[in-house]
Amino acid sequence: MTVTVGEERRAQLRAAYTLTHLQEGHRTFSEFIASALDAEIQRLESKYNQGQRFETAEQGVTRGGPWEAEPDSFGCSFTALGEIR
Repeated sequence: MTVTVGEERRAQLRAAYTLTHLQEGHRTFSEFIASALDAEIQRLESKYNQGQRFETAEQGVTRGGPWEAEPDSFGCSFTALGEIR
């Protein structure tokens, strides 16, 4: 999956990772993003699925806008507008 974020969010992500990765134990930017995604998934599972793990969704992931759904594979890549260094 590819995720595109705006310049301001990209800067926030980069700053959060850069300033906290040693203290938080994130060895790579990808690990940092995965950790953030894990936390949100756990929050949603607690709120909407009685704390149980979500099963694989039968429908695709929304792309582009909130109302345009297409099937998607779940390979992972994270891209942002601008380069993260």
